[in-house]
Amino acid sequence: MVGDMLPLLSLKSLSTGGERRTLDVPSAVPLPVTVDAKKKRKRRGDYAYDYDPVDGGGGCGERRYRACMPRLRCNVRCICIGIAVVTLVLFVIGGVGYAVQQPWLPGAMMCSKNDATTRAVRGAMSTVSATGATSCAVVGSAGHLRLQRLGAEIDSHDFVIRSNLAPVAGYEEIAGSKTSMRVLNSEALATILYEKLCNHSIVNITCPHYPIYMNTDNTDIIDAFKHKCPDVETLGREQIDAWDPMMHALWPGWMSGGNLMSGEWAVGIAARVCPMGFDVYGFTHAGTRDIGNNASYHYYDDLPVNPDTDNLPRSAELLTRLSEDQGDCMTLNAPGAHHSSLYHLPNYTLAISDVVSDGIRHRRTSEFYWGLARGFQRLCM
Repeated sequence: MVGDMLPLLSLKSLSTGGERRTLDVPSAVPLPVTVDAKKKRKRRGDYAYDYDPVDGGGGCGERRYRACMPRLRCNVRCICIGIAVVTLVLFVIGGVGYAVQQPWLPGAMMCSKNDATTRAVRGAMSTVSATGATSCAVVGSAGHLRLQRLGAEIDSHDFVIRSNLAPVAGYEEIAGSKTSMRVLNSEALATILYEKLCNHSIVNITCPHYPIYMNTDNTDIIDAFKHKCPDVETLGREQIDAWDPMMHALWPGWMSGGNLMSGEWAVGIAARVCPMGFDVYGFTHAGTRDIGNNASYHYYDDLPVNPDTDNLPRSAELLTRLSEDQGDCMTLNAPGAHHSSLYHLPNYTLAISDVVSDGIRHRRTSEFYWGLARGFQRLCM
């Protein structure tokens, strides 16, 4: 700004014709600003220092309004661009989230595949040949089994997969008696360890005679079980994981908890074990909605459905969708004629049909068994 002003005049008076006359001289006189100088200031945004006779050279007066507007327009433009970018990012994230919530279907018939996963699953079990089992059944624990009498039909299959601790003794008429494999989650494994394998005051201390798929990532529980039952064939994520096409098709998504239930793992394993296809019993799906409303949560108790632990509507939707895609591999049992009364629950008995699930009294709560993970190193080792 100094370069635009004349030097200060130090004279306070001038002499003319011998007459002394006092002149009032302004302390500074503005130089005219050239067009080039204005362009330079505009480029560097130096509007605040332009002289404006209306408002005295500072602020945004009537004339300087035009000089201040470019900076204001830049701020508004930047804000609008920022809002647009954030909106676009949220839209993309929402689209990806929706796509993930709608898992893809395998398309190809998974039971006929002989890929590395199939060979790994079959190779981990001495009870299954390299060509697989001839006929298979996957048995869930849905309460609508109490309205049917499918035990003999289930036992007619060569290979029967069950999940968690659904008992057999006393329920043979509705759920069958044969067990060829079980899928056990963390709570089920902890229950077995505490009540049968690690607590020597309880009878029936024994290990299963069939393979176990460990639906857990808790290495303490896995190590404790293998330590107590070193001869039991165990499978895990090394053989089949959640990225398997069958498992991904059954994954409920993050908004539904993100957990794959043991019964869903049993379905995925059956697709690898049974090249001729498999039958599914005791699962909630579109064909069991009406009959399921008249039954309990499990076939072995009178408890209602617990929405905090299992999202049955979502699981039923995904299972129905998968069965339509895998029509040549899996058949969902759709109850036709059924008994009008529920199967009477037997009293607790020490009779053992399945050494893993039968004889367990469930002495503790689920939270207790979940909390035992670290304790097994001391209790079982």
